[in-house]
Amino acid sequence: MIATAPRRGAPRRSPTAALRLLLVLALSGALWLVPRPAAACACGAVVDNADSHVTGETSVLTWDGSRETITMVMSMDAGADDLAWIMPAPAGTGIELGSTDTIVDLRNDSLPRIEYVKDWTPRLPDGDSRRASDSVGGSDDAVRVESSTTVGPFDVVTLSGDDAGALTTWLVDNGYPDRSDLVGPFQDYLDQGWRILAVKLTPQAADESFDEALPPMSLSFDTTEPVYPIRLSSMAAADQWVSLYVVAAHQMDISRQAAPAEPLERLFSGRVRASDAGLETGFDGSDQVWLSAYGGRLSPGAITDDYAFARATSDSPYQRVHTVIDTSPGEHLGLVILVTLGLAAVLVPVVITVAVSTRRRGAGR
Repeated sequence: MIATAPRRGAPRRSPTAALRLLLVLALSGALWLVPRPAAACACGAVVDNADSHVTGETSVLTWDGSRETITMVMSMDAGADDLAWIMPAPAGTGIELGSTDTIVDLRNDSLPRIEYVKDWTPRLPDGDSRRASDSVGGSDDAVRVESSTTVGPFDVVTLSGDDAGALTTWLVDNGYPDRSDLVGPFQDYLDQGWRILAVKLTPQAADESFDEALPPMSLSFDTTEPVYPIRLSSMAAADQWVSLYVVAAHQMDISRQAAPAEPLERLFSGRVRASDAGLETGFDGSDQVWLSAYGGRLSPGAITDDYAFARATSDSPYQRVHTVIDTSPGEHLGLVILVTLGLAAVLVPVVITVAVSTRRRGAGR
């Protein structure tokens, strides 16, 4: 995903907007982010500070067998006063605000299980008796404005067309920076019949003070194959961590890696409460759903496609184990050994001296 800040010719946003923005939530798979200094293009939030960096993205994909909903949060290490981004989405995509609670709950559900192990290896105290082991405007005729709507603090314009070059020109004419290098990836999405969503903060929201986060956006669309579009991130400037939480009736495997040379790692697979996924009931009418969690670091050059998912041949629960080694027993044993050796070092010479002295006195009689 690549995001962008409006050009200098575009209306200036108030510098108070989203001043401490650490998380920008927007749904889709690919955001176009370009800071005004034009150096730090990455998958994340637009920033007006060249020293700011998008550090990762976390997304929840919910699929009921025919319709998918994606909610995404992007983390960054500094604030911004301008926000704008572009993201591809299938035709007929519904847009609404999402909930941050879902991401938090699913992250907690997929955390490693903590196991404590006592280590009796003798050692002296080092101040930490527990240590963790390694865990397992107008537009060209070729560009059509299908809709323009306001969702919470966002103005969202849905664009369609057959010519990515004309679409890029429309974006430039409407305040986005010139990113002709993205014509190729955009054309790929347009050839699939996808739309391009252009998102900006509303003028009212630009004057608002957000407490480190903007409301999340959720995109919903019909599909028989769950997909996470991330191809535009191949144009990002830096590596980033990607976390995907896939919610379905059964375990979902990654059937197509976006970066085959850097495959995402399975972090969790198992049943969780449907309410944790923001659902009233599970897809089978129960109170549970199956969560498949993946994560990993991606370098832009390794990204060649979008992620795709398919039902696994079987539901196989999996949870990482984080082992915490308690070294206090060994430290206690080490102290006992140290004291014993110390006493022996003192008492043995005394005993030997007394024995020798006693023997001499006996021999002198």
